[in-house]
Amino acid sequence: MREIYHETNVSTEQQKKKKETRVSSKNGDQTRSRGHKTKKGQGAKALIRIMGYSFPKCIRLRKKTEIDRVFDRGAFRRFGFIRIKFLITTLGNSRYLVSVSKKVGHSPYRNHIKRLIREAIRLHRSELEQSCDICIFVTNRPQSPVPFSYVDNKIAELFAELNRLQAPAI
Repeated sequence: MREIYHETNVSTEQQKKKKETRVSSKNGDQTRSRGHKTKKGQGAKALIRIMGYSFPKCIRLRKKTEIDRVFDRGAFRRFGFIRIKFLITTLGNSRYLVSVSKKVGHSPYRNHIKRLIREAIRLHRSELEQSCDICIFVTNRPQSPVPFSYVDNKIAELFAELNRLQAPAI
């Protein structure tokens, strides 16, 4: 048999308004810390940020005119499957461009290779003694999966060779 439920215990009163949970903008949130503080477990990240191992926009080659200048006037080197065009400049810091061709593979694989190259640059860029505009590109698919150690060694070789070169007399 079916039981019939009656609405005998339903309240007809409206609920009372809850106390305002927002903090007024005049006082602000007193518990929120001011400025950046390192959270627990972020010690290494904060240390890296202080040491300058980041890859900010100011060290990236972004303008087409600058990229064209490197490809027109720069020198070419090949380090395994990585190709490099570079131009020694008089700027204060080196700038980088990382490009991977569609012939290399599908986008997750191309992005993986770009991440490996950017990470190697990020780790070794403090070793570069002179400022250069460097275009790093991959045009052909590598024969086997690329380990980070391989890319890291090739970028270290590149920076060592750039340190051996002399700046052209202007």
